[in-house]
Amino acid sequence: MVGWIERSFNPAEGRAFAPHRGDLVVRQVELTGPDANNRWFLTGLITNRADHPWRVGTLEVRFQAADGSLLDVVHPPVDPPFVVEPGREVAFRVKLGELPDATRAAPMEARVYSARDETLPPKD
Repeated sequence: MVGWIERSFNPAEGRAFAPHRGDLVVRQVELTGPDANNRWFLTGLITNRADHPWRVGTLEVRFQAADGSLLDVVHPPVDPPFVVEPGREVAFRVKLGELPDATRAAPMEARVYSARDETLPPKD
């Protein structure tokens, strides 16, 4: 048990995100585009159900084929990263880049892939 506590909270690094991934809920995702450069974007909302703030760095978008298999996965960075305070909701828009027709037509789901404990001082 002590080993898990050390990995879950290290004063120098803050809370590990993986055990808290479910606290950041991504919803109302929508694919938009393309722009003049044939790039597609994902918009949506992220709600923080935790009791501490998180700085969102990267999302994960999964596209599924008709048979339920995984068709494609994209990890767009959130640029610039933003903070979601406890109990709050933040809208986002991230660039996915070019997407094949089959990927654009597929059902998708998104989650926060990486986030940083915002109770830490900013990184230089």
